[in-house]
Amino acid sequence: MNHGLPIDEQIDRHARWLAGDRSAAPADFSGMELPESRFDHIDLSDASFRKARLPGSTFVGARLRNANFFKADLTGAVFRNADLGGADFRGATLNRARFDDSRLHGATFRRGLRLAVGAASAEVMALNLSSSSFDYADLTGVDANSANLSGASMRGAVLADASLFHVALDGADLTGADLSGSNLGGASLSGANLSNARLRDTLLELADLSSANLANADLSGSLIDETQIAAAGIGPGEPSPESVVLADAAAQIDAHEEWLRSGSGARAVLRGVVLDDIYLAGRDLRGIAMHRCSLRGADFRNARLALADLESADLSNARLAGADLRGVLARGANLSGADLTGVRMGPAKVRSETGDDTTEQAADLTGAILFRTVLTGADLRGARIDWPQPLTTD
Repeated sequence: MNHGLPIDEQIDRHARWLAGDRSAAPADFSGMELPESRFDHIDLSDASFRKARLPGSTFVGARLRNANFFKADLTGAVFRNADLGGADFRGATLNRARFDDSRLHGATFRRGLRLAVGAASAEVMALNLSSSSFDYADLTGVDANSANLSGASMRGAVLADASLFHVALDGADLTGADLSGSNLGGASLSGANLSNARLRDTLLELADLSSANLANADLSGSLIDETQIAAAGIGPGEPSPESVVLADAAAQIDAHEEWLRSGSGARAVLRGVVLDDIYLAGRDLRGIAMHRCSLRGADFRNARLALADLESADLSNARLAGADLRGVLARGANLSGADLTGVRMGPAKVRSETGDDTTEQAADLTGAILFRTVLTGADLRGARIDWPQPLTTD
């Protein structure tokens, strides 16, 4: 048993145990006082944090598969880009905790049980995840029955086949989330934002959708009735203003790609349009105009954006890994929290109106906000960028 040993010694023994050293043992932090501790980029799979106090602690990039956090105090803890597959969070305190970009396949968040003092029956202790952040986290198959996720941010999160029976998601932001095949029976989603969410084959029987935003949500095959849709403020056959905007944008983008392929169609001009969480991965968007567009959380992975006009666009938390950004115009754009892993920003060739000669246009990001932007492996040669910038490169 490692219980009670200093943190560093426990981590060392745990590493040896993972490597097959039978004289070592898994780390056991049960009941320990560990506020604001750092467990970043450490493999603590199968470790126990049962009933530990870990407020403000960080687990950035950590591997915590099947770890036990039962009834642990994780108030304000940060699990960014962590692997939490199969972890047990029953009864844990997770107010304001962050799970952004983490993998939580099969993790358990359902309510915990404890025996009431002096009573024979069990006392229910609901799990509180209110105001926590799971943006773009992978929660496939997660078990969070009866958990309190009111006000949580889950933009772009994957919750496919999740068990969310009687979960509280009032006021939660599920913009662009994938809830396909999930069980939301009896869930409370009053005032939740489900715009652009995927709810295919989702069980929504007896779910409260009053004042929820279902603009452009995919409800095909879901178990939902017209009364619930009406309560959400979107009647059958009545497209929301947001869905009309998205439909027009989709049509323009299709025409833009045809224009690039054959010369028919037309260049897309989408200035000032709100397209948060739009999925455009792999699309050919060379020369597209998105001046001052709101593209928060948009997915442009591996897209061709050479010579695109993104001046003053809001691309915060957008995913642009592998995108071609040669010659892009992004002066004053907000790229805070965006993932630009492996992008190309070298100069692009611009053909003259007569077509007789070409010039080179450098990518221009002067005045752009790059706070916590991920630029790992990015080719920035020739790009115009205001330095220094507070960057995150890991």
